[in-house]
Amino acid sequence: MFLSSSNSEYTADGSLIVDLADANGPRLRFGAYEKGMFWEEWRSPGWKYTERDYGVIFANRSHNLRQELPILDYLASIPEPIIEALYGIPHCQATMLKFCAYWSNAADLLLSSRILFWLLADRYARDSSIREEFPWILDLPQRSILKILLSREVAPVEVRFLNKIHLSFGDIYILRDIQKSLAKQGLAKRLAHWKRVPPVLLSAFTQSAPLARLQWINKEVSSRAALLDNHFANDNYKLLTDTVLLLNQSNRNHELILECKNWEDVRILHDRLLHPQARYKLDVDADRMFPQPPVPGSRHFSPIRTVGELVEEGEIMHHCVATRMHSILDGRSYIYKVNAEGERGTIEIRLTPDGGPHYIEQFKLACNMDPSPGTWFSAQQWLMKSRQIYHLNKKSQAPGR
Repeated sequence: MFLSSSNSEYTADGSLIVDLADANGPRLRFGAYEKGMFWEEWRSPGWKYTERDYGVIFANRSHNLRQELPILDYLASIPEPIIEALYGIPHCQATMLKFCAYWSNAADLLLSSRILFWLLADRYARDSSIREEFPWILDLPQRSILKILLSREVAPVEVRFLNKIHLSFGDIYILRDIQKSLAKQGLAKRLAHWKRVPPVLLSAFTQSAPLARLQWINKEVSSRAALLDNHFANDNYKLLTDTVLLLNQSNRNHELILECKNWEDVRILHDRLLHPQARYKLDVDADRMFPQPPVPGSRHFSPIRTVGELVEEGEIMHHCVATRMHSILDGRSYIYKVNAEGERGTIEIRLTPDGGPHYIEQFKLACNMDPSPGTWFSAQQWLMKSRQIYHLNKKSQAPGR
């Protein structure tokens, strides 16, 4: 959520008041950082202390593009290294900041292992049983903290694995992928020779053991240049993940991935698996309905409503959108057909935990071609309007309205 002058206020005592009414949320008051940053929720007739993290984002680079924002006054009292470490991690960000404000060893853990710190904050938010022991947990070595989180013995290679994950953006879905990768026996050991691990590839690593043996990808990921071109890299990583999904759903041997020596080889394998003779088998009835779309369709953007429609879209457009089936059924994303600016495409919208439209995950034309800048702009404008419609609908459905 972008904190503007209309929904936030910086007070003389160093507090920040945030009104979440536009997102169907409460009015919150965050105490000064140097006093522990505890927050309260307005419940008539007064403020009441709460542990609930409402997803307010403090460390957001877009805030720096605006002048005279209340949030900038509030952030001025927070050490810059802490703000830098939390950029790009919206999930549980307020909780992590509160820890750093109250316990100095919390800030030390964030700066030394922010993925482990993030996992610990998520556990704290979901499990009240560890809250009394939390100050004691923060004093433990990283391996011991991970042992508590996983409720099992932990090898040193697993701690090193967490510190290799190069996190530029971390929503709740990325966090769950990290948790699944920790639950995958032997994965951390298979990736022991990797210097960096892109979060977007974690899902593929958990599903395909041979993937860790692709040295040319390891070398590319390890280079600083690969990290600078995020758009190109993420497109390739998503292509690789889609290829792994196609191997799974067509019951093919994952050793095929080892034949790929570059990204063009991956694309060829991906397209070969899309060929009608290699079409994967559905494990869900084609007539099964997807959940209600987060926003209704429009003239240019039409929601895909059934599994059969999703498969048909992939066949018409010659891409692997059907691999998104379980993501839609699980409420992680939604797929829309696009007819805009004279172009026909398919767009995947990542959803928020409460089912609202969040951001564009992928947008492709036929044969995985990229849309024109004009069509991209139209899609972004539609998404912005969709968010507004979603929040207005949520407000109208709220009790007492």
